[in-house]
Formats: sequence, structure tokens, C-alpha cells
Amino acid sequence: METIEELIKQLQTILQPWRAYLIAVDGRDGVGKSPLSRYMAWKLEVPLVETDLYLANDDCNPAYHMRELKRVLQSRLNHNRPVIVEGIFIRRLLKSLDLTPDFVVHVTRPECEGSLAWEVEFLAYESEFQPESADQQISWLE
Repeated sequence: METIEELIKQLQTILQPWRAYLIAVDGRDGVGKSPLSRYMAWKLEVPLVETDLYLANDDCNPAYHMRELKRVLQSRLNHNRPVIVEGIFIRRLLKSLDLTPDFVVHVTRPECEGSLAWEVEFLAYESEFQPESADQQISWLE
């Protein structure tokens, strides 16, 4: 596990020169994905897509406006530019959009294990997309 500043330096090196590059920020709800992603976007000067903004419902089974989300992400990639996307179950969401992240950051926070309402879904997701398979694991807002 690296520090956030080490992660930023690593990504700055990877992103030069600019090119299509999809960075996914994953983790359970409440662990700090959004603030970490905003910080990364600011430091890297790369746009951030927060999947919460594309939610089609507000219940415990997130559904997204898939066409719009894919259009936004694909537009950036088609212009040979990097983009950061964050959200819970992000790797499953990207897979359903037929997109593969180039770099995955998995965020944890020791005192936060996510919503109990989603526990079964989190366990199934983490079995399929194992957190330890992420390119980097970051503990944020300790």
C-alpha cells in the first residue's frame, strides 16, 4: 500500500504523454472514494466521472443511466485522453459497459465496512473482483 502522494507520482509518470487511460477508483460506500478521486483529479489535472451522478434510482441496488455514462467515458477515451471514474461496484459497472480499466485503485478505511444493506452484494462483488487484485490499495481518511 502506497501513500496518496506516491500514487499521484506513479500516475503522473504513466499519464505522460497524454493518452487514453481509464483509472477506476473502487471500494465500499463511505470509505472516501469520492474525496480521494477529486483530489486525484485535481492533482493529475484529469476529469473525474462520479457514478453517483448517473444513478437512475436511490434504492439499495444501484442502477445507472448506462448510455449516458458510457458516452461520457468513451468520449474522453476516443479523444485519446485519460479519465478517472469512481463508484461502488465500479469494475462490474465498467464490465457491463464493455470497458476495461487500465488502472484500479481500491480504497479502504479501517473503521468503515460499508452499508449493512449491501453486505451480501459487497461479498459477492469482492469474490468476483478481488480487492487485492487492484493496482493500488489506499487507506484514505484514516
